[in-house]
Amino acid sequence: MSAALVKTREAPHTFVDDLELILYVILWLSLMYLISSMDALTFTAFIQSVIDTKQYGGTGGTAKADFLKGHSMMNDVTFKDQPQLKKLLEDLAILFTVHYEKKPTDEDFKLLQIADV
Repeated sequence: MSAALVKTREAPHTFVDDLELILYVILWLSLMYLISSMDALTFTAFIQSVIDTKQYGGTGGTAKADFLKGHSMMNDVTFKDQPQLKKLLEDLAILFTVHYEKKPTDEDFKLLQIADV
């Protein structure tokens, strides 16, 4: 389930949520069935907080959104004999990051225009 759907029950379910789910499925399969550099404690914590998230009082999903925004786990993990897999997972995480970042303000756009000059 996408971070947006875990975060609130009222969020509309879109195709973007389904695409984000593909990232988690590939990641889960990779961690479960391939040799990786992730130790057992980190693996368990990651699965519980990011992959198998729970809603409490109708909200949740912050660990998934934080994972996508920070990519911290992806910086440290490697997969034996699968160098392109890490790149794929990183690229997919970056693709969905924009859905969870703060939207730029009008002031941000003005600063960007000044920087372009």
